[in-house]
Amino acid sequence: MAITKLKPVDAVVVGAGIAGTIVCKELADAGLRVVALERGRMVDANHDFAMPYAHDELKYDRHSDLLQNLSRETITFRNAMNETALPMREIGSFKPGQCVGGAGVHWGGQTTRFLPWDFEPRSRTLARYGKGQIRQDCTSQDWGITYDELEPYYDQFEHLYGVGGKAGNLNGEIQPGGNPFEGPRSREFPNPPTTLTFAESLFAKAAESFGYKPFPSATAAMTRPYTNPYRLTLAQCVRGGFCSPFGCAMGAKASPLTTVLPALLKHKNFELRPL
Repeated sequence: MAITKLKPVDAVVVGAGIAGTIVCKELADAGLRVVALERGRMVDANHDFAMPYAHDELKYDRHSDLLQNLSRETITFRNAMNETALPMREIGSFKPGQCVGGAGVHWGGQTTRFLPWDFEPRSRTLARYGKGQIRQDCTSQDWGITYDELEPYYDQFEHLYGVGGKAGNLNGEIQPGGNPFEGPRSREFPNPPTTLTFAESLFAKAAESFGYKPFPSATAAMTRPYTNPYRLTLAQCVRGGFCSPFGCAMGAKASPLTTVLPALLKHKNFELRPL
C-alpha cells in the first residue's frame, strides 16, 4: 500500500465543534496553517436546514440524525457505586453530536455562565462553613482557574455568538432585571433578552410576590438581527420551537455553522477534513 506524505502544518485541531472552530479561526488569523479533522459528515445549513427539511421530527428527533451513533461508539454509565456501568444505547438529555459543528448544531442555545463559587467550591465552602462541613472522603476540588480569569473569554464568546440576556452584575454593581447572584461582567450582553410570553410574565410576577428575583435566561437564539466580530450576520429568532435536536431553519440560532465556519472556510490558512 502506497504511503501518502502530507504537507506539514502548524496545528491540527481534532473536532470542528464550538470550541474547535473558534480555536482554528484564532490560530489561522495568527498566521498558522491549520487543519481540522472532523469524524462527522459535512452539513450545509442552507440546504439541510431549509424548509421543509429542517422540521423533520422523524429524521432529527426520533432517528437522531445529527447525533452520535451509539451502536458504533458510546459511553458507559451507572447511577451508584455498587452498580455495573452499562453502555448507553439511547439518546437522552446528553446529546453528543457527530457532524461538522458537533453538538453546537443541534443545541438549545442556553449560555448561562458558571458562578464564581462553581470554580472554587472546596475553598469557598471551607472559608464560609469550616472544615467540619466537608467529609474526609469528599472528592470536591477547586478547578484551578477562577471566574475572574475566565470572564474575558466568557465575554468574547457571548459577543461572537450574539447571546441575548440582561446583566445582573456589571463590574461589581448590581443591575435591575438581571441575575443579582451572578459573577461581575465586564460589559452588557450584545443582545437584549427575549420578550416574556404571557405565561412567563405571570410566573415572574408570582415569583416577585414571594420575594424572589426572576431574570431572563441567556440565549444564543438571536433576539434581533446581529453581526458578530467575524462579520457574519444572523437573523432574528421567530420562536418556532425547533431548537434541539434540530438545526435552525431561520439562521437565527448561533452555531459553528453560522458564527464561525463561513468565515473560516474562506481562510487561506485553514483546511477542513470531514468524514
